[in-house]
Amino acid sequence: RSDLEKFGDRGVLVSFALFTFASLYLLYLFLTHDFSNLYVATHSNRSLPLAYLISAFWAGQEGSLLFWGWLISLTTLIVVRPSTAIDMFKPYVASILVILQLFFIVTMIFASNPFENLGFTPADGQGLNPLLQDPGMVWHPPTLFVGYAFIAVPFAYAMAGLIKKDEDWLKHVRTWTL
Repeated sequence: RSDLEKFGDRGVLVSFALFTFASLYLLYLFLTHDFSNLYVATHSNRSLPLAYLISAFWAGQEGSLLFWGWLISLTTLIVVRPSTAIDMFKPYVASILVILQLFFIVTMIFASNPFENLGFTPADGQGLNPLLQDPGMVWHPPTLFVGYAFIAVPFAYAMAGLIKKDEDWLKHVRTWTL
């Protein structure tokens, strides 16, 4: 039903907007040295150069999950964009990608919250692990997470093909796989 598809498309847009807001807010906490946030206090300090301060965003599990979730929400937004081609797998693919986003949200809420407060504000943070203060830390993890997020699309198409018992999903997934 086209009305449900439009509703789902808007939901994907809202999900992307909320992930973007959460990611920008965490980045803001890092850039303003808000050490009342546990994640910021344990992964940065005032003497950290800007590049490593930004890379501290994905230096721990909490930030990595948020970053990865944001990338999957972006990928989902790209998949559901309006197109002239008819894609009978789109509702299934979008649903599977939204379920993946839900996994990240539930994990961040119950197991790995990047917005947990300390209850007090220390003068400085613990700093980024010295092993992570390397130029590779700036580009390597985001590159991996982009790959992980984009490979979720072929996975979603494969699951959609299994649900619909249709092998035409292979035509749609070729570009994403390459």
